[in-house]
Amino acid sequence: MTQDLISLSQIVQNFAVAIGFLLGGMWAVYQFGIQRGNQTGLKIDTDIKISSLSGEDKRRLVFIDVILENTGKRALFARTKKLNSQFAQKPCSLYLRKVNANSLPNSHFYWYSSDLSAIDGVPEEINLTREYGQDPRNSATFFIEPSEVYHIGNSFILSPGVYLGRIRFFGARGRQEFWSRVFSFSVEE
Repeated sequence: MTQDLISLSQIVQNFAVAIGFLLGGMWAVYQFGIQRGNQTGLKIDTDIKISSLSGEDKRRLVFIDVILENTGKRALFARTKKLNSQFAQKPCSLYLRKVNANSLPNSHFYWYSSDLSAIDGVPEEINLTREYGQDPRNSATFFIEPSEVYHIGNSFILSPGVYLGRIRFFGARGRQEFWSRVFSFSVEE
């Protein structure tokens, strides 16, 4: 009788362990395969407001609100280590270029084309995470939790013309975490 109880308890225990492994495996497949819970996602958007300056000044105050939304299921950390010279040196950067007025009609603009020029007084690369500071040990200090939305504003005084902007974000997990967005806006006289 005791031998039967031990045998029965071992069967129940083995069955419970097998069910546990099966449920754990199904959860892992669902979480990481179907739901992609191990992947990150970032939505980049902008909201641009243009205001007149006082008097006869044709220049305008341009406020660019960069909106970052973590659309993934895990926290998204910004990269702080420097990359090679062909990539951005900041984890999240804003670039602005002015479209040359003498560009050919029906032109296609590549970001580095000669039809786009740097803007006097505006840095080549604007670090959007500068207000969050950086840890000297190269660990990420800027991060976005799932479903969080950050608004990062920058103001410029620009002359009338057509402009292109570019936002780039490098995540801490390497080349698989890179997002970029190009946008345009016009400053009227």
